[in-house]
Amino acid sequence: TITQNNGNKASITLNASDTLNDVRKKLNKAIAEDLGQGQYISGDHANNLVTFVENPTQGSGMETVKGTFLIPVIPESAGELTFSSAEGDLIDALGLNTVQNSQESSYNVSVYNAHDNSVIARNIKTSENMLCGVIDKNIDVEFDPMSGVNAIWSDKDKNFIFVPESDYYSTILHVVKNNIDFQVGANEGERITIDIGDMSSAGLRISGVNVMTSERASKAITTIDRAIKNISAQRANIGSYENALESTMENLTVTSANLTSSESRSQY
Repeated sequence: TITQNNGNKASITLNASDTLNDVRKKLNKAIAEDLGQGQYISGDHANNLVTFVENPTQGSGMETVKGTFLIPVIPESAGELTFSSAEGDLIDALGLNTVQNSQESSYNVSVYNAHDNSVIARNIKTSENMLCGVIDKNIDVEFDPMSGVNAIWSDKDKNFIFVPESDYYSTILHVVKNNIDFQVGANEGERITIDIGDMSSAGLRISGVNVMTSERASKAITTIDRAIKNISAQRANIGSYENALESTMENLTVTSANLTSSESRSQY
C-alpha cells in the first residue's frame, strides 16, 4: 500500500513472476494514475515517475546506482509517499531509502480588490500552501502545490525540474458571504449576524492526516491542535450568539408585555 501525504492511498500486488519492468510499471501506475501525480507532468513523461536504472549516469544526476528504482515525488512534500505491507519482509526487501528530502512549496502572494485594483495585501509568504486570514479573518485560501509551475523531465539529469509558467501566477477568487442575519428589532440595522465556519474534516484540514511515520505523526499533532483551537473558537462564537439571541428574546418579551399592558390601560 502506498500512502500519499494528503491521505490518498493506492495498492499494488507484487507476484513472484513479476519482472523488474513489471514492478516499475505497477509502481508508476499507482503513483501517476491512482494517486494522481501524473496530472502535474508536462508532456508525455508521466511514465517517468518511476524509473529503473540500467545505465548509471555520471555527475549530479540521480541515476547513479545500477539496479535501483528512483521514485520522485510531485508535488513536493504534499506528494510524499509511505510504503507499507502486511508482510513486513517485502518492505525490507525493497530497501527503500530517501535520496533527497522534499520541501514545502511556498509563494509570495499579493492580493488586490478585483473591482478597483486596490491593494489588500502585498508579498505575503504562504505557509503549507495556505493563505490564512489575509483576505478576511474568516477566509483561508489553499493553493495547489504546483500552481503556476510545470514539472519537466530532464534527460540530462534523469529527473524532473520545476519551471514557472510565467513571471507570476494570478487567479480570481469570488468571495460570497455565507452568514445568517436575524432581524431582531423594529428598526433598520437592528440585527444579529451569525458566522459559522466550515467545521468538516476537510475544512479543518485533518481529512488527510498521515501518521504512518514518527515525523508525520509529529506534524499531525500540530495539525490536530490547530483544528481543536478552531473548533473551540467556533463553539465560543456560537455561545456568544446564543447569549445575544436569548438577551434579545428577553428584551422583546418585556417590550411585548409592556405594550400589552399599555393597550389594556388605554382600553380601560
